Amino acid sequence: MNVQCPQCNQTTELSFSTPWKYFGCPKCHTLFQKMEDGAIQQSRILPKNPLALHLYIGQQGVFEGKLWEVVNATIKYPTSEPYGWQEFTLRNKDGEECFLSEYNGHWTLATEVSDPALLHDIKGEYSLHHGEETYKLFHSTAYKTEYLSGFFNSFLPSTGLAKDYVSPPKAVLLERDDSDPRTYTFEARYVPDKEIREAFPTLKPPRAQGVGMLQPFSTNLVNFGYIIGGFGLIMILYQFLFTLQYPNYEVLREYVMLPDSVAEVSHVSPSFQVTGAKGPLQIDLSAPVDNSWAAVDFTLVNEDTRKEQYGSVEIAYYHGVDGGESWSEGSKNPSIKICGVEPGRYHLAMQVAKQPLTPDINSLKYTVTARSSTIWNLVLCLGLLLGGFLGVLIWRSSFEHQRWMLSDFPPQAE
Repeated sequence: MNVQCPQCNQTTELSFSTPWKYFGCPKCHTLFQKMEDGAIQQSRILPKNPLALHLYIGQQGVFEGKLWEVVNATIKYPTSEPYGWQEFTLRNKDGEECFLSEYNGHWTLATEVSDPALLHDIKGEYSLHHGEETYKLFHSTAYKTEYLSGFFNSFLPSTGLAKDYVSPPKAVLLERDDSDPRTYTFEARYVPDKEIREAFPTLKPPRAQGVGMLQPFSTNLVNFGYIIGGFGLIMILYQFLFTLQYPNYEVLREYVMLPDSVAEVSHVSPSFQVTGAKGPLQIDLSAPVDNSWAAVDFTLVNEDTRKEQYGSVEIAYYHGVDGGESWSEGSKNPSIKICGVEPGRYHLAMQVAKQPLTPDINSLKYTVTARSSTIWNLVLCLGLLLGGFLGVLIWRSSFEHQRWMLSDFPPQAE
């Protein structure tokens, strides 16, 4: 379908035939009206386009497997704001229509609702029920049409009232033009930038600014929660199976005598064998300290490879009464773990010291346990997973806060 502007002779071409009553020339901004006898009569001169249109009349794009064509374009401004949105009517070869709009780089695709059971009154309150979902009121604004071009079948949009109810990434849009008393209901959804680029390969869409009214959060919290829970369950099962398959076992239990006649005692343990899988080795120590201390420096020696691992432990226990309240600190039975001990034959070389003039500390007991599993690594990993999930929740909360900052009805105002 071709229409040549009688004013500037510019031809506007459509691949699909569309009925029209008004035609706004994109070049000379003249509005024409088709009379009942088919004659085209000039109606008035339209305001020039204040912004560059993202799409042109006759441009084609594919949405949801259907080929659509831009038949008209409008730019509408809220009467109380300096920024407006571009709105394009798309039509396919079957005569179906949808409406593509852009605001701040965010795109929305809407279709008019024809089911009487799903129509709504524009005088609705802060929320409405549509189908099986509840939508919250996001915008309620009077608007005016600053620019139009293309083919219009019925009335020309001028001024009116629009209400947007959202449940991202979907919305219910209500619109009533002052020249038409009916309220129109539209079902809308967010259109990602990738879908816009695929629909119109030659289009260079504007960069999105801020969070869009219907922009979905980048992470599906339900699926992310399942992933976190799945990883956590795997870790717990692994810990359980590892502990079940490789139980800990005691490999050495010895005493070191601590006479008062020497300040430090050297001690070399008997050899002991570590078998099975690589795992942590735990050394438990015990000494009769009482408001006193003992200290141990040790070397774990692999007799096969001569590899040495070092560690130190302080055995200290203090207690008393301060201001009528009892207090205590330290432990008489500390322990230390050496991680990643491979199978092999080992012994401990120890240097043991104690607080001078403490005859009660006459011995030190130590026990060596192989494959001494610990849950702290599991707790750390689960904590990291939980922290990651909480981080995403905080991120989503900030995302929603940015979205509703643009609303006329933020949650705290309800």
